[in-house]
Amino acid sequence: MFELRTTYDCIQKAAIQLTRFQNLWQQEAFRKYLATKIKTHNHLPSQLCSCIVMGNRMFSGLREQGHSVRPIRELCYIISKGEILLNSYDIYDQDAGKKSIIKFKLWKEDQLKAEDLLGYIQEDSLHKCYFNSLIRIEQTIKLKNKSLVQESYAFSHERFLEQLVDNFRFTENL
Repeated sequence: MFELRTTYDCIQKAAIQLTRFQNLWQQEAFRKYLATKIKTHNHLPSQLCSCIVMGNRMFSGLREQGHSVRPIRELCYIISKGEILLNSYDIYDQDAGKKSIIKFKLWKEDQLKAEDLLGYIQEDSLHKCYFNSLIRIEQTIKLKNKSLVQESYAFSHERFLEQLVDNFRFTENL
């Protein structure tokens, strides 16, 4: 519990800092000042995409004050490879029990483009697939004239595969 609370405190602190930076970024004078400090002759773009990058997977997919939370290993893999490998039983094969690896490309083209990274960070392209794959499970406990409902969620591999097929390019079945 302490690690969870500490991690969330770090996320909140990062969100406050990023919000401050975004507010400064909206000022053209600040962008010009920063461009001279980092010795770039190009004008910096007025639009900014922020992301809180964590060393663990806790809170992955969370948005704190509008800033996405992403795990570093996942982010690096999206940038370097742009693919997701799904280790699953081959649901298309009648021979149940045969393992297969299904590969999907998260980039729209063969090279990483800014829109691919923005889709991952701002539009939650991959995390939407995860969240849309959850099945709601409700357990009701009756207590005299009251009911207590406990809600939990289970991950569905089949739904996740459907989400990947609908949102990304299937590249190969290994």
